[in-house]
Amino acid sequence: MTFLARTHTRAYDCSAVTDPADFLRLQPEWDALWAAAPDNYVSESFEWAQLCWSHAPTGPGRLLCVTVRQGGRLAAVWPLKVSRIGPWRLATPLGASSEYCPFLVHPEADAEAVWLAIADMLVRERRVDAMRLVNVRQDTAPGQCLSRSQPSAAMLYTTATRFVPAADLADWKAFRARLSRKSRETLGYRRRRFCEAAEVVFREVMVPDERAAAWAWLLQKKRGWAKERGIDSPWLFSERFDRFTTAALDRVGPGGARRIFVLEADGAIVAATLVAVDRARVEGFITSYDEAFSTFSPGRLLAEDCLRWASEHGLGFDLRLGDDGYKLEWPGNAGLATTYVVPLTAAGHILTAGLRMAYSWRQKKERQSPERDRDTVAATA
Repeated sequence: MTFLARTHTRAYDCSAVTDPADFLRLQPEWDALWAAAPDNYVSESFEWAQLCWSHAPTGPGRLLCVTVRQGGRLAAVWPLKVSRIGPWRLATPLGASSEYCPFLVHPEADAEAVWLAIADMLVRERRVDAMRLVNVRQDTAPGQCLSRSQPSAAMLYTTATRFVPAADLADWKAFRARLSRKSRETLGYRRRRFCEAAEVVFREVMVPDERAAAWAWLLQKKRGWAKERGIDSPWLFSERFDRFTTAALDRVGPGGARRIFVLEADGAIVAATLVAVDRARVEGFITSYDEAFSTFSPGRLLAEDCLRWASEHGLGFDLRLGDDGYKLEWPGNAGLATTYVVPLTAAGHILTAGLRMAYSWRQKKERQSPERDRDTVAATA
């Protein structure tokens, strides 16, 4: 395969864990690996992978968890699920839907050499025909390797991302002052008007029953928003999505957790957002609001409150996928996340071509603009 540079170091030993019991036994080492670097994502933690496997949010498949060791020590772990598409075997990282492609590597390891060792093992052992890697960040080792691998790794689509570093949020007043004058004045005016009309409260919903009700409200609003705009998102409208997210909200571990923040007016929710919080950042997934209050821009006010909460807790804020207007108004770092299909066998090249054709056909049929496509991805957290 042209994307494999076989000059990578031989110091890394790769093996495949396929037994769910052996997968569970990895937890102590996995937890230690996740804790070794402060900037790892919730989606790279053992708790998240185990939740994704036990609840199978994206349907049935078999486990293929790749472990990489150096001198016997766990240097990287990459949990995959292998599904059948006709005669082909397609591997995807264990996950829900729109989180970034996970790639947990020890900070002292050579991340690019680890990635190449994993890819080499998968090609050599012919365990799968192709991999579908969703939202691979350009600043990761897989992203850097795959961006140089064209045309062997087929790029399906690329989405803009936006991130506000913790250092930028350290001084909230100074950070907010970097907003354009128009944005500062608009946010201030609408918040004053809203507070004059009602008692406005921003808070995290922590009581389990209240959290379940807030999630039900958020999901109903988001589904209504998508339906009105003709956005076809099977994952967003599925019962599996609801069950999986409910289970995720009930779990808190060393790898962080998913949470819900709300903006209330006189005790009633007018805007809500689903986020993930870890040691380094708040990561935004779904936000929706009551359009009856649109004159006050509750969604934008909630975004401001969440950014301020991240500032108060010494965290960064990952605004994630898409370049929606409310994201662009906040100073931050722009990036890219790309979805690839990577063929690993001769049959995998056929599957890759088919998946590219299917994606192009769907885009043509639905006549989606780039903005609408980004909205669809962002809605299916």
